[in-house]
Amino acid sequence: MWVGKENDPKRGSDLLAILLTSIKAGTRTPLIINTRAGDVIASLTDELKEKEDSGFVNSTNSGLLRTVVGRLRMHAAPVSFMDLDGSQVSVLERKAASLAKGAIRNERPMVLPPIPTELHLTGVKLSKITQSIAYRNIIKLRCVHDRPRTEKVMEKIIRRVKEANSRSPSRKQVWSSLRSKDFSKPLRIFLWKCAHDAYKVGMYWDKQSMDPILRERSRCKHDGEINSMEHILTKCECVGQELVWESIRNMWKNRTNVMFPEQCMGSILGSPISVIKDEDGRPSQGLTRLYRLVVTEAASFVWAIRCERVIRNGDEPHCRVEVANRWTAALGRRAELDFKLMNRKLGKKSIPISQVLDTWIGTCVINTSKWQGSQMVTSCGVLVGSSQDSRAGIG
Repeated sequence: MWVGKENDPKRGSDLLAILLTSIKAGTRTPLIINTRAGDVIASLTDELKEKEDSGFVNSTNSGLLRTVVGRLRMHAAPVSFMDLDGSQVSVLERKAASLAKGAIRNERPMVLPPIPTELHLTGVKLSKITQSIAYRNIIKLRCVHDRPRTEKVMEKIIRRVKEANSRSPSRKQVWSSLRSKDFSKPLRIFLWKCAHDAYKVGMYWDKQSMDPILRERSRCKHDGEINSMEHILTKCECVGQELVWESIRNMWKNRTNVMFPEQCMGSILGSPISVIKDEDGRPSQGLTRLYRLVVTEAASFVWAIRCERVIRNGDEPHCRVEVANRWTAALGRRAELDFKLMNRKLGKKSIPISQVLDTWIGTCVINTSKWQGSQMVTSCGVLVGSSQDSRAGIG
């Protein structure tokens, strides 16, 4: 009843422990519950009235929380909570941890006794309802069906991340990563639509009901392949994607001295949650953030120039020099944004100088940088050191 995509396993285990303790102790035994989960204590005491008034709409593990509240209301003896956060681990905690490890091996199903409905409130208090609370409760009542196309993309993402990082992320982690604060709003929208396979490309046009002229859109005019989003971003032979990824491969090689991973739809959408390790095999925050930024920016850029080519230019390929220079400028603008966000006047929205340096150092996006005490003076610029070929034909 409390297992769901929106639930927090750690918090759920604390609530479950309280529920099982109250059941085992009986309703007439005084309880003193010691826990380090201060948020759980707050949910069962100070914040309980507010949560009940709103229908537990913003609560994780809301089903289990309702059950625990009902069970504690059945308890006739006093119930006390003690917050152990900040104190040393006691002998009792070590014993509890040992019992928990033993319980993991117990696979017998657990049947909980029913809680009378009059002991826990349902719905929302009418005098406290707002449009936001009403909307959230209505959404929770809806029966959500997974879209087959979304599921296929999600499986690709999870499989690719697992191959790269030896761990399988949850769907919630994937969706949350696509809303990273490192991404602009247009980029978030682009990634969200890609994850849902919502763009009208490829097989969308290859339907019997479509006009023959429209069905031609399902195939790439440059290589005859199905014009899917993955094909557009990583496989199309037209000038654009290969040039951009080659630029990133060279930059990555100069920065890390290792080969840049081959990209596909799963790796592009999985880049926000992927972890890159340094030469010592330890997770590197700088490399991870650089990988996340350049992969997503590259995908968005390739999609933008493809749309420009097909819609505005009659599918006439761009000049290689133009694509290279525009990609250089796009990546430079993203780096320059990071430099501007180092300003401490921005308060919580500012980015630490060390984080920006760890991200962009060694990528030729910093023209001049030097330390003066604890301050860094930086003249922000775009990828300097362009080759002669990239300027060929420019008067």
